[in-house]
Amino acid sequence: MRVRRGLFLALLPLCGCAAHTAVTPTPSGARTAAPAPKAAPSAGAQELIQARDLMVQSQWEQADALLRDVVGAEKFQQLNARGQHIALELAAEAALRLNEPHRALSLVRAACEMSDADPSDWLLRLHLALAANESQEAVFALTTLAQRWPQELGRTQDTELFTYTMRALDEIDSEPERYQLLSALHRVAFTSEPEGASYWWRDLALLQLARGERASALQTLVRASDPYVVISIRADKRFDALREELAERLTVTAATQQSIEDALRATQLNPNRLQPMMRLAELLLASLRLQQALRVTDAAIERQDAHGSKAWSDYEQEYGGILTLRADALYELGRWQAAVAQLEAASRLESVGNVGEIIDLAKLYNTLGRSREARETLQRASAEDASQFGRMQFEKQTLWAAVALHEPSKAERALAFLREHRGDAQSAYQEALLIADRPDAGAALLISRLADPKQRSAALLAVQYYTENAAPPQMMGIQRRWRALLARHDVQQAITRVGRVDHYPLMRDDY
Repeated sequence: MRVRRGLFLALLPLCGCAAHTAVTPTPSGARTAAPAPKAAPSAGAQELIQARDLMVQSQWEQADALLRDVVGAEKFQQLNARGQHIALELAAEAALRLNEPHRALSLVRAACEMSDADPSDWLLRLHLALAANESQEAVFALTTLAQRWPQELGRTQDTELFTYTMRALDEIDSEPERYQLLSALHRVAFTSEPEGASYWWRDLALLQLARGERASALQTLVRASDPYVVISIRADKRFDALREELAERLTVTAATQQSIEDALRATQLNPNRLQPMMRLAELLLASLRLQQALRVTDAAIERQDAHGSKAWSDYEQEYGGILTLRADALYELGRWQAAVAQLEAASRLESVGNVGEIIDLAKLYNTLGRSREARETLQRASAEDASQFGRMQFEKQTLWAAVALHEPSKAERALAFLREHRGDAQSAYQEALLIADRPDAGAALLISRLADPKQRSAALLAVQYYTENAAPPQMMGIQRRWRALLARHDVQQAITRVGRVDHYPLMRDDY
């Protein structure tokens, strides 16, 4: 989890005020400053001011020493409530700057227990819980935010918080906590729904059906707008109790159009952010509106060319992604060499992290049968720098290059890694078995995914039939192996037990 530094800097100017004033609650609960007393500030208040000045100068170790002294001694008790609150927040900032997220989290947790705690404290608690890999704490913090401050949470633009917290929710694997969090999120009126929200509503509806809450499940499902989520719902027999009502209210065509309109509106509401443009381009690609997707990415790149990296507030996080999406559009249009050139440029950006772009370039080289170049490309990145999911993609491309270059020992090492870590990305391991031409193992994996209620939605989505554009021979070979696997009698039986298959005018999402 990438932690945003400087989360408390907006509070720094308050330190002097808090140190010299008392805080009087109003009937509405808002805080107002009373007239400054004539007495000199306490020692603790003076040290808060000194710590503030040190932090402004980035002297974090000295500030940390001062704040430890304030928070852990009688001086803390001499501060008024607001001063204590700010002391905890500043101490947490110093701890975070010194790469001690667990200590920072304990300090913010104490701030959240104070009577004047507000959404910013809990949002910070969520950030730090994710930074410290405290899954239970992160889920609790987001649930609290959704329950107590749904309006404030609905305005957040930080979609990564939701992404990482949902992964934390998967890690703790608790149905009661999943139900509580998703139910709370469902009551939030988001200004612009986070990208993964449709998956939340599908999972919540499954929990509601298991509890006999049929009417609530129906109302939850009609909020789903991602076309791939809609496909997974229509394909899943667990939703058959609602099938008749959903037939007209939840269609792939309507969901595709609605999701594109929502994404377009998000770009208009956030003109300085790349992430909404990326989402719009992704949806246009998925619906095979390739020229429109290309125009969206071109517009983003042209603005960056004109104004530099300051054109976008999320340039460092997202610019490599917009270049990758442009390469995807070029590839689907059959402009394969142009796609290579675009990904080469993305993989060599110096100001952004580009491990993902390097892996994507290696994938394109493998797809085009240029496996030596794929291997050379992977050598430009360190697998350890990738996320767990990214490492699976790295090893999959390593496997593909080794298979193509007839290097069985290297191929087996990569496949062994993918097998051992398949829980990090089941779809990557599924595709790896196609690359390695292991049909029996591939069928066994797919059958097990279909049988597992937690993996079933993704597996059913994978077995549907999608529109396939012209592809290089290497990719066509993978597609043929997949169709042959799906045609197996044991696989067909497994699909029929839990779902159904149909054809959709969309691009394949994953295996």
